[in-house]
Amino acid sequence: MRKLALSLILLFFLATLFAQGSDTGSRQNPETVSADEAEQQAKVVSFSLMPRGDAVIISWKTDIPNARLILYRSIKPFRDLSSLATAVPLASFVDNGMPYIDYPIPHIPYYYALVSESDLLSSQFRFIPGENTSSEAIEIFSEDIIKKPAIPPVRPIPLPYLQLPQQEKKEKHFFSSKTEAILRSLTAKKYTYTDLSDLSRYRKVEILQNEVSAPSTGDAQTLRTIVFEELQQAHWDKAITQLQQFLSLQRTERITARSYFYLGQAYFFTEDFKSALLAFLTAEKFYPKQSKEWIQYTLMQMGN
Repeated sequence: MRKLALSLILLFFLATLFAQGSDTGSRQNPETVSADEAEQQAKVVSFSLMPRGDAVIISWKTDIPNARLILYRSIKPFRDLSSLATAVPLASFVDNGMPYIDYPIPHIPYYYALVSESDLLSSQFRFIPGENTSSEAIEIFSEDIIKKPAIPPVRPIPLPYLQLPQQEKKEKHFFSSKTEAILRSLTAKKYTYTDLSDLSRYRKVEILQNEVSAPSTGDAQTLRTIVFEELQQAHWDKAITQLQQFLSLQRTERITARSYFYLGQAYFFTEDFKSALLAFLTAEKFYPKQSKEWIQYTLMQMGN
């Protein structure tokens, strides 16, 4: 009888534990945030600079860890998105809580800004001094300049009088009437901001010299195939999909920069100008001349 009672109590206890485990497993934690949601909500909440010798130590805090951040440096303050056109992208990285050390050129005041990729694409994005950009410029003073002792003044030796030969008068040369007419026609047309904005819509796909020459690696060959078979043929959606898949794997820095340069063009021609701006800013470090031109045209379209 005692054994039967103990068996019944044990069965009841096990059934209770099983019911609690099933109920716990079926409930979802409302505070759990997926990686994609964390990336969408990532935001820089504090930003500080500290000079040390010939370096600047940059530290920050984000509201969500492991966000992808972009660090910029400029000789002008960061006020709005157009400020990024004249800035230099220093690094693009995943936030791991460690500060970044920069070695700027001495005796030049610099401003810094740090933004997350998700925050940059937000329609309400703005630069806030002390939160995601420096409130004042920071300047490094080189300690390698050694003051030399002053040289005592010495009376300068007078120079001998120079007798220059008499120069012949040169005849004036003029352009031909046909050439002057062409020059007048070229300088007579003045383009307004609206004209330049309209012209930017008729830009053609720009292919870098790296893709024109024979590829040296398998990654370069794959990128070249996407550019000529999809991007140059105006298959914008296919080009975006294939470039995003291509960038999902680890590549060299230069191939990654070229991929973002072409991805920015595909976004530009689909009128996704915010995504195009972010792609061109990422490619600017290795291809500044080509990227800056596309950034200017993209900002024109965003201003319409």
